[in-house]
Amino acid sequence: MTYDSLIIGAGISGLGFAHLCSRRSLRTLVLEGTARVGGCIASHGFPGTNGFWVEAGAHTCYNSYGHLLDIVADLGLTPQLTAKAKVNFKLLYRGHLRSVLSRLHPLELVLSLPRLAWEPKAGRSVADYYSRVLGRDNYRDLFGPAFNAVVCQPADSFPADLLFRRKPRRKGLPRSFTLPQGLSTIPEAIVGQPSLEVLTGTAAVGIGRKADGFGVVTADGRRFAAQHLTLAVAPDQAAMLLAQGFPELAQLLGEIAMAEIDSVSVAVPRNTLRFPPLAGIIAPDPDCYAAVSRDYLEDPGQRGFTFHFRPDRLDQEGQLRRICQILGIAEGQITAITRHRNRLPALRAGHTERVAQIDRLLADSGLLLTGNYFLGVSIEDCLTRSATELQRLMEGLR
Repeated sequence: MTYDSLIIGAGISGLGFAHLCSRRSLRTLVLEGTARVGGCIASHGFPGTNGFWVEAGAHTCYNSYGHLLDIVADLGLTPQLTAKAKVNFKLLYRGHLRSVLSRLHPLELVLSLPRLAWEPKAGRSVADYYSRVLGRDNYRDLFGPAFNAVVCQPADSFPADLLFRRKPRRKGLPRSFTLPQGLSTIPEAIVGQPSLEVLTGTAAVGIGRKADGFGVVTADGRRFAAQHLTLAVAPDQAAMLLAQGFPELAQLLGEIAMAEIDSVSVAVPRNTLRFPPLAGIIAPDPDCYAAVSRDYLEDPGQRGFTFHFRPDRLDQEGQLRRICQILGIAEGQITAITRHRNRLPALRAGHTERVAQIDRLLADSGLLLTGNYFLGVSIEDCLTRSATELQRLMEGLR
Protein backbone atom coordinates (compact mmCIF):
# COMPACT_ATOMS: atom_id res chain seq x y z
CA MET A 1 0.00 0.00 0.00
CA THR A 2 1.12 3.54 -0.73
CA TYR A 3 0.27 5.96 2.06
CA ASP A 4 -0.47 9.64 1.67
CA SER A 5 1.76 10.47 4.63
CA LEU A 6 4.45 8.40 6.33
CA ILE A 7 6.03 9.64 9.55
CA ILE A 8 9.20 8.26 11.09
CA GLY A 9 9.12 8.78 14.86
CA ALA A 10 6.26 8.51 17.37
CA GLY A 11 7.22 11.19 19.85
CA ILE A 12 4.78 14.03 20.35
CA SER A 13 6.11 15.82 17.24
CA GLY A 14 5.46 12.85 14.97
CA LEU A 15 2.18 11.86 16.59
CA GLY A 16 0.95 15.45 16.54
CA PHE A 17 1.75 15.64 12.84
CA ALA A 18 0.06 12.28 12.23
CA HIS A 19 -3.04 13.43 14.10
CA LEU A 20 -3.27 16.54 11.94
CA CYS A 21 -2.89 14.41 8.81
CA SER A 22 -5.63 12.03 9.88
CA ARG A 23 -7.98 14.97 10.56
CA ARG A 24 -7.55 15.84 6.88
CA SER A 25 -8.37 12.28 5.74
CA LEU A 26 -4.81 11.46 4.67
CA ARG A 27 -3.89 7.78 4.86
CA THR A 28 -1.18 7.95 7.48
CA LEU A 29 1.43 5.51 8.81
CA VAL A 30 3.80 6.13 11.72
CA LEU A 31 6.94 4.03 12.21
CA GLU A 32 8.55 3.97 15.66
CA GLY A 33 11.81 2.20 16.33
CA THR A 34 11.23 1.61 20.04
CA ALA A 35 8.54 -0.42 21.79
CA ARG A 36 6.62 2.60 23.09
CA VAL A 37 5.15 5.83 21.79
CA GLY A 38 5.40 9.32 23.26
CA GLY A 39 9.16 9.92 23.16
CA CYS A 40 10.03 12.29 26.01
CA ILE A 41 6.45 12.09 27.28
CA ALA A 42 6.74 9.08 29.59
CA SER A 43 4.26 8.67 32.46
CA HIS A 44 5.49 5.70 34.46
CA GLY A 45 3.12 3.72 36.66
CA PHE A 46 4.62 1.83 39.62
CA PRO A 47 3.21 -1.69 40.12
CA GLY A 48 1.74 -2.40 43.54
CA THR A 49 1.06 1.27 44.39
CA ASN A 50 -2.65 1.51 43.55
CA GLY A 51 -1.95 3.22 40.25
CA PHE A 52 0.62 5.76 41.43
CA TRP A 53 2.61 7.26 38.56
CA VAL A 54 5.26 9.89 37.89
CA GLU A 55 6.44 11.74 34.81
CA ALA A 56 9.81 10.34 33.79
CA GLY A 57 10.27 12.96 31.07
CA ALA A 58 8.21 15.99 30.03
CA HIS A 59 6.02 17.11 32.90
CA THR A 60 4.63 20.61 32.29
CA CYS A 61 1.74 21.81 30.13
CA TYR A 62 0.08 25.23 30.26
CA ASN A 63 -3.11 26.81 28.98
CA SER A 64 -0.90 28.67 26.50
CA TYR A 65 -0.22 25.41 24.66
CA GLY A 66 -2.77 26.08 21.94
CA HIS A 67 -1.81 23.34 19.48
CA LEU A 68 -1.74 20.76 22.26
CA LEU A 69 -5.13 21.92 23.56
CA ASP A 70 -6.61 21.63 20.06
CA ILE A 71 -5.47 18.01 19.89
CA VAL A 72 -6.76 17.35 23.42
CA ALA A 73 -10.15 18.71 22.33
CA ASP A 74 -10.15 16.58 19.17
CA LEU A 75 -9.53 13.50 21.33
CA GLY A 76 -12.32 14.37 23.76
CA LEU A 77 -9.86 14.73 26.64
CA THR A 78 -10.60 18.34 27.63
CA PRO A 79 -12.90 17.28 30.53
CA GLN A 80 -9.97 15.28 31.96
CA LEU A 81 -7.61 18.24 32.21
CA THR A 82 -6.63 18.44 35.87
CA ALA A 83 -5.25 21.59 37.44
CA LYS A 84 -1.92 21.19 39.16
CA ALA A 85 -1.83 22.21 42.79
CA LYS A 86 0.13 25.40 43.41
CA VAL A 87 3.34 24.25 45.05
CA ASN A 88 6.74 25.94 45.00
CA PHE A 89 10.20 24.91 43.93
CA LYS A 90 12.97 24.58 46.48
CA LEU A 91 16.68 25.19 46.03
CA LEU A 92 19.23 22.64 47.18
CA TYR A 93 21.97 24.58 48.94
CA ARG A 94 24.69 23.02 51.07
CA GLY A 95 22.70 19.85 51.43
CA HIS A 96 19.48 21.52 52.57
CA LEU A 97 16.26 22.47 50.80
CA ARG A 98 15.84 26.22 51.00
CA SER A 99 13.57 28.89 49.60
CA VAL A 100 14.47 29.81 46.04
CA LEU A 101 14.65 33.46 47.08
CA SER A 102 17.31 32.65 49.67
CA ARG A 103 19.94 32.84 46.91
CA LEU A 104 18.60 35.97 45.26
CA HIS A 105 20.71 39.15 45.36
CA PRO A 106 17.96 41.82 45.40
CA LEU A 107 20.10 44.91 44.96
CA GLU A 108 21.90 43.44 41.96
CA LEU A 109 18.54 42.48 40.45
CA VAL A 110 17.15 46.00 40.86
CA LEU A 111 20.26 47.48 39.23
CA SER A 112 20.29 44.96 36.38
CA LEU A 113 16.60 44.68 35.36
CA PRO A 114 16.46 48.05 33.56
CA ARG A 115 18.76 46.51 30.93
CA LEU A 116 15.73 44.52 29.72
CA ALA A 117 14.72 47.70 27.89
CA TRP A 118 17.76 47.76 25.58
CA GLU A 119 19.67 44.47 25.76
CA PRO A 120 19.00 42.49 22.54
CA LYS A 121 18.20 38.81 23.01
CA ALA A 122 18.43 37.45 19.47
CA GLY A 123 21.64 35.59 18.66
CA ARG A 124 22.87 35.54 22.27
CA SER A 125 23.39 32.70 24.70
CA VAL A 126 21.43 32.29 27.92
CA ALA A 127 24.52 33.03 30.04
CA ASP A 128 25.45 36.14 28.06
CA TYR A 129 21.96 37.65 28.02
CA TYR A 130 20.60 36.74 31.44
CA SER A 131 23.75 37.50 33.39
CA ARG A 132 23.39 41.02 31.98
CA VAL A 133 19.70 41.58 32.72
CA LEU A 134 19.56 39.68 36.04
CA GLY A 135 23.09 40.21 37.35
CA ARG A 136 26.09 37.92 37.31
CA ASP A 137 25.80 36.80 40.92
CA ASN A 138 22.08 36.13 40.50
CA TYR A 139 22.78 34.12 37.38
CA ARG A 140 25.51 32.10 39.08
CA ASP A 141 23.66 31.38 42.33
CA LEU A 142 20.04 31.06 41.22
CA PHE A 143 18.95 31.65 37.65
CA GLY A 144 21.68 29.64 35.94
CA PRO A 145 20.84 26.47 37.92
CA ALA A 146 17.12 27.17 37.38
CA PHE A 147 17.62 27.40 33.61
CA ASN A 148 19.65 24.17 33.69
CA ALA A 149 16.61 22.58 35.32
CA VAL A 150 14.28 23.95 32.62
CA VAL A 151 16.22 22.42 29.71
CA CYS A 152 17.78 19.47 31.63
CA GLN A 153 21.26 20.30 30.37
CA PRO A 154 23.85 23.04 30.86
CA ALA A 155 21.90 26.10 29.73
CA ASP A 156 24.78 28.60 29.45
CA SER A 157 25.16 28.18 25.68
CA PHE A 158 21.45 27.64 24.92
CA PRO A 159 19.90 30.34 22.67
CA ALA A 160 18.36 33.02 24.88
CA ASP A 161 15.52 33.65 22.44
CA LEU A 162 14.47 29.97 22.51
CA LEU A 163 14.42 29.51 26.27
CA PHE A 164 11.04 31.18 26.82
CA ARG A 165 8.57 32.19 24.14
CA ARG A 166 5.35 33.97 25.01
CA LYS A 167 2.16 32.29 23.86
CA PRO A 168 -1.45 33.48 24.31
CA ARG A 169 -3.29 31.84 27.19
CA ARG A 170 -6.74 30.27 26.90
CA LYS A 171 -9.18 31.47 29.51
CA GLY A 172 -11.33 28.97 31.36
CA LEU A 173 -8.66 26.26 31.46
CA PRO A 174 -6.18 25.47 34.24
CA ARG A 175 -3.03 27.56 33.94
CA SER A 176 -0.90 24.44 34.46
CA PHE A 177 -2.43 21.02 34.00
CA THR A 178 -1.96 17.27 33.83
CA LEU A 179 -4.34 14.34 33.36
CA PRO A 180 -5.48 11.77 35.95
CA GLN A 181 -3.11 9.12 34.57
CA GLY A 182 -0.38 11.46 33.39
CA LEU A 183 0.56 13.16 30.14
CA SER A 184 1.10 9.86 28.32
CA THR A 185 -2.68 9.73 28.06
CA ILE A 186 -2.37 12.14 25.11
CA PRO A 187 0.03 10.20 22.81
CA GLU A 188 -1.74 6.96 23.69
CA ALA A 189 -5.08 8.48 22.70
CA ILE A 190 -3.63 9.71 19.40
CA VAL A 191 -2.38 6.21 18.63
CA GLY A 192 -5.75 4.73 19.59
CA GLN A 193 -7.56 6.47 16.76
CA PRO A 194 -8.75 4.00 14.08
CA SER A 195 -7.75 6.44 11.33
CA LEU A 196 -4.06 6.05 12.20
CA GLU A 197 -1.73 3.13 11.68
CA VAL A 198 1.24 3.03 14.07
CA LEU A 199 3.93 0.33 14.06
CA THR A 200 6.22 0.22 17.08
CA GLY A 201 9.48 -1.74 17.18
CA THR A 202 9.87 -0.86 13.51
CA ALA A 203 13.06 1.12 12.93
CA ALA A 204 13.58 2.87 9.60
CA VAL A 205 17.10 2.30 8.27
CA GLY A 206 16.87 3.71 4.76
CA ILE A 207 14.86 6.19 2.74
CA GLY A 208 14.85 7.06 -0.93
CA ARG A 209 12.93 8.89 -3.60
CA LYS A 210 10.39 7.14 -5.79
CA ALA A 211 8.61 8.42 -8.87
CA ASP A 212 5.47 9.06 -6.86
CA GLY A 213 7.05 10.00 -3.53
CA PHE A 214 9.32 8.15 -1.12
CA GLY A 215 10.25 4.64 -0.11
CA VAL A 216 11.27 3.54 3.38
CA VAL A 217 13.11 0.35 4.37
CA THR A 218 12.97 -0.93 7.95
CA ALA A 219 15.47 -2.96 9.95
CA ASP A 220 13.41 -6.12 9.48
CA GLY A 221 13.43 -5.74 5.69
CA ARG A 222 9.94 -4.39 5.16
CA ARG A 223 9.33 -1.69 2.59
CA PHE A 224 6.79 1.11 2.69
CA ALA A 225 5.87 3.80 0.19
CA ALA A 226 4.26 7.18 0.67
CA GLN A 227 3.55 10.32 -1.30
CA HIS A 228 4.93 12.46 1.56
CA LEU A 229 7.62 11.61 4.11
CA THR A 230 8.11 13.32 7.47
CA LEU A 231 11.07 12.74 9.78
CA ALA A 232 10.15 13.31 13.42
CA VAL A 233 13.27 11.91 15.05
CA ALA A 234 16.29 13.47 16.77
CA PRO A 235 18.51 15.51 14.42
CA ASP A 236 21.39 13.05 14.60
CA GLN A 237 19.05 10.20 13.61
CA ALA A 238 17.56 12.29 10.81
CA ALA A 239 21.09 13.08 9.59
CA MET A 240 21.91 9.37 9.29
CA LEU A 241 18.74 8.65 7.32
CA LEU A 242 19.36 11.58 4.98
CA ALA A 243 23.11 11.12 4.49
CA GLN A 244 22.95 9.50 1.05
CA GLY A 245 20.03 11.22 -0.63
CA PHE A 246 20.19 14.64 1.02
CA PRO A 247 23.81 15.29 2.07
CA GLU A 248 23.52 19.08 2.59
CA LEU A 249 20.51 18.66 4.83
CA ALA A 250 22.21 15.81 6.68
CA GLN A 251 25.29 17.93 7.34
CA LEU A 252 23.24 20.77 8.88
CA LEU A 253 21.27 18.37 11.06
CA GLY A 254 24.44 16.55 12.10
CA GLU A 255 25.83 19.81 13.49
CA ILE A 256 23.09 19.93 16.15
CA ALA A 257 24.48 18.34 19.30
CA MET A 258 22.42 16.14 21.61
CA ALA A 259 22.34 16.09 25.42
CA GLU A 260 21.62 12.88 27.30
CA ILE A 261 19.94 12.82 30.70
CA ASP A 262 19.75 9.94 33.18
CA SER A 263 16.26 10.28 34.65
CA VAL A 264 15.62 8.27 37.83
CA SER A 265 12.06 8.18 39.18
CA VAL A 266 11.19 7.03 42.69
CA ALA A 267 8.03 6.49 44.71
CA VAL A 268 8.31 7.10 48.45
CA PRO A 269 5.69 6.57 51.21
CA ARG A 270 4.23 9.92 52.23
CA ASN A 271 4.94 9.44 55.92
CA THR A 272 8.70 9.00 55.38
CA LEU A 273 9.32 12.53 54.07
CA ARG A 274 9.72 15.47 56.45
CA PHE A 275 9.31 18.36 54.00
CA PRO A 276 5.97 19.70 52.70
CA PRO A 277 4.74 19.30 49.10
CA LEU A 278 6.87 21.03 46.49
CA ALA A 279 6.98 21.43 42.72
CA GLY A 280 10.57 20.30 42.40
CA ILE A 281 14.15 20.88 43.45
CA ILE A 282 16.62 23.13 41.67
CA ALA A 283 20.03 21.61 42.23
CA PRO A 284 23.21 23.68 41.66
CA ASP A 285 25.01 20.35 41.69
CA PRO A 286 27.80 18.87 39.52
CA ASP A 287 25.87 15.60 39.22
CA CYS A 288 22.17 16.51 39.12
CA TYR A 289 20.27 19.17 37.16
CA ALA A 290 17.04 19.04 39.12
CA ALA A 291 14.24 16.92 40.52
CA VAL A 292 10.57 17.20 39.56
CA SER A 293 7.90 16.22 42.06
CA ARG A 294 4.47 14.60 41.63
CA ASP A 295 3.20 16.64 44.61
CA TYR A 296 1.04 18.74 42.26
CA LEU A 297 -1.43 15.84 42.24
CA GLU A 298 -1.80 14.42 45.73
CA ASP A 299 -1.83 10.69 46.37
CA PRO A 300 -2.90 9.25 49.75
CA GLY A 301 -0.02 6.81 50.02
CA GLN A 302 2.95 7.90 47.92
CA ARG A 303 5.01 10.88 46.84
CA GLY A 304 7.03 10.71 43.65
CA PHE A 305 10.13 12.41 42.23
CA THR A 306 12.09 12.22 39.01
CA PHE A 307 15.74 13.20 39.34
CA HIS A 308 17.50 14.34 36.17
CA PHE A 309 21.18 13.45 36.41
CA ARG A 310 24.05 14.54 34.22
CA PRO A 311 25.04 11.47 32.19
CA ASP A 312 27.78 9.08 33.21
CA ARG A 313 28.89 10.98 36.32
CA LEU A 314 27.40 8.63 38.92
CA ASP A 315 26.72 4.93 38.63
CA GLN A 316 23.30 3.61 39.60
CA GLU A 317 24.30 3.10 43.24
CA GLY A 318 25.73 6.61 43.37
CA GLN A 319 22.56 8.08 41.92
CA LEU A 320 20.46 6.24 44.49
CA ARG A 321 22.65 7.47 47.35
CA ARG A 322 22.36 11.03 46.06
CA ILE A 323 18.56 10.77 45.88
CA CYS A 324 18.40 9.51 49.44
CA GLN A 325 20.68 12.32 50.65
CA ILE A 326 18.48 14.97 49.02
CA LEU A 327 15.21 13.46 50.25
CA GLY A 328 16.59 12.65 53.71
CA ILE A 329 15.63 8.97 53.63
CA ALA A 330 17.27 5.55 53.68
CA GLU A 331 17.42 3.39 50.56
CA GLY A 332 15.09 0.84 52.15
CA GLN A 333 12.36 3.46 52.40
CA ILE A 334 11.97 3.79 48.64
CA THR A 335 8.83 1.98 47.46
CA ALA A 336 9.86 1.63 43.81
CA ILE A 337 12.38 2.97 41.33
CA THR A 338 12.63 3.18 37.53
CA ARG A 339 15.22 4.58 35.14
CA HIS A 340 14.78 6.33 31.82
CA ARG A 341 17.36 7.75 29.40
CA ASN A 342 16.16 11.00 27.83
CA ARG A 343 17.78 12.79 24.90
CA LEU A 344 17.29 16.45 24.07
CA PRO A 345 18.88 18.73 21.48
CA ALA A 346 21.68 20.87 22.88
CA LEU A 347 20.89 24.04 20.96
CA ARG A 348 23.40 26.87 20.73
CA ALA A 349 23.26 30.60 20.02
CA GLY A 350 22.78 31.13 16.28
CA HIS A 351 20.48 28.13 15.96
CA THR A 352 17.73 30.22 14.35
CA GLU A 353 20.02 30.86 11.36
CA ARG A 354 20.70 27.13 11.03
CA VAL A 355 16.97 26.40 11.03
CA ALA A 356 16.50 28.98 8.28
CA GLN A 357 19.13 27.12 6.20
CA ILE A 358 17.38 23.81 6.87
CA ASP A 359 14.05 25.23 5.79
CA ARG A 360 15.52 26.61 2.56
CA LEU A 361 16.78 23.15 1.65
CA LEU A 362 13.48 21.54 2.63
CA ALA A 363 11.55 23.86 0.31
CA ASP A 364 12.68 21.93 -2.79
CA SER A 365 13.27 18.50 -1.25
CA GLY A 366 9.73 17.13 -0.91
CA LEU A 367 10.60 16.19 2.68
CA LEU A 368 9.10 17.46 5.92
CA LEU A 369 10.93 17.73 9.25
CA THR A 370 9.58 18.24 12.73
CA GLY A 371 10.89 17.80 16.26
CA ASN A 372 12.03 19.54 19.41
CA TYR A 373 15.01 21.22 17.78
CA PHE A 374 13.32 23.94 15.72
CA LEU A 375 11.61 26.33 18.14
CA GLY A 376 12.57 24.90 21.55
CA VAL A 377 12.20 21.75 23.61
CA SER A 378 8.69 22.17 25.09
CA ILE A 379 5.71 20.07 24.00
CA GLU A 380 4.08 23.12 22.42
CA ASP A 381 7.28 24.02 20.56
CA CYS A 382 7.20 20.54 19.01
CA LEU A 383 3.56 20.82 17.98
CA THR A 384 3.98 24.34 16.62
CA ARG A 385 6.61 23.03 14.22
CA SER A 386 4.39 20.06 13.29
CA ALA A 387 1.50 22.41 12.51
CA THR A 388 3.76 24.56 10.32
CA GLU A 389 4.96 21.53 8.37
CA LEU A 390 1.40 20.25 7.98
CA GLN A 391 0.46 23.59 6.43
CA ARG A 392 3.37 23.25 4.01
CA LEU A 393 2.22 19.75 3.08
CA MET A 394 -1.36 20.88 2.46
CA GLU A 395 -0.20 23.79 0.29
CA GLY A 396 1.71 21.29 -1.83
CA LEU A 397 -1.43 19.24 -2.34
CA ARG A 398 -3.39 22.17 -3.80
